[in-house]
Amino acid sequence: MIGKQDLEFLGKQYLEILAKKSNGINVSSNILGGMPVVKGTRINVSLILACLRDEMTIEEICEDYSLEYEDVFNALNFVIKVLDYPYYEE
Repeated sequence: MIGKQDLEFLGKQYLEILAKKSNGINVSSNILGGMPVVKGTRINVSLILACLRDEMTIEEICEDYSLEYEDVFNALNFVIKVLDYPYYEE
């Protein structure tokens, strides 16, 4: 049986692998505790999603957080990879 620590370790490894396959996204235990961030910043991907949920436009996000359109695009692509890439295979 897999314990909580094992799942946390696997989850971190999973995100690191996907970040390496993604443009403009970084996952490092030294930055925001390993949360996925826009490369070269401390802006996490979940913040960008929250902004979109709150009906901010991409232009507003870019202006408020000093990002480029490509940064937001890369963050969204990363989320798609997280949801589409199999976490484990049986």
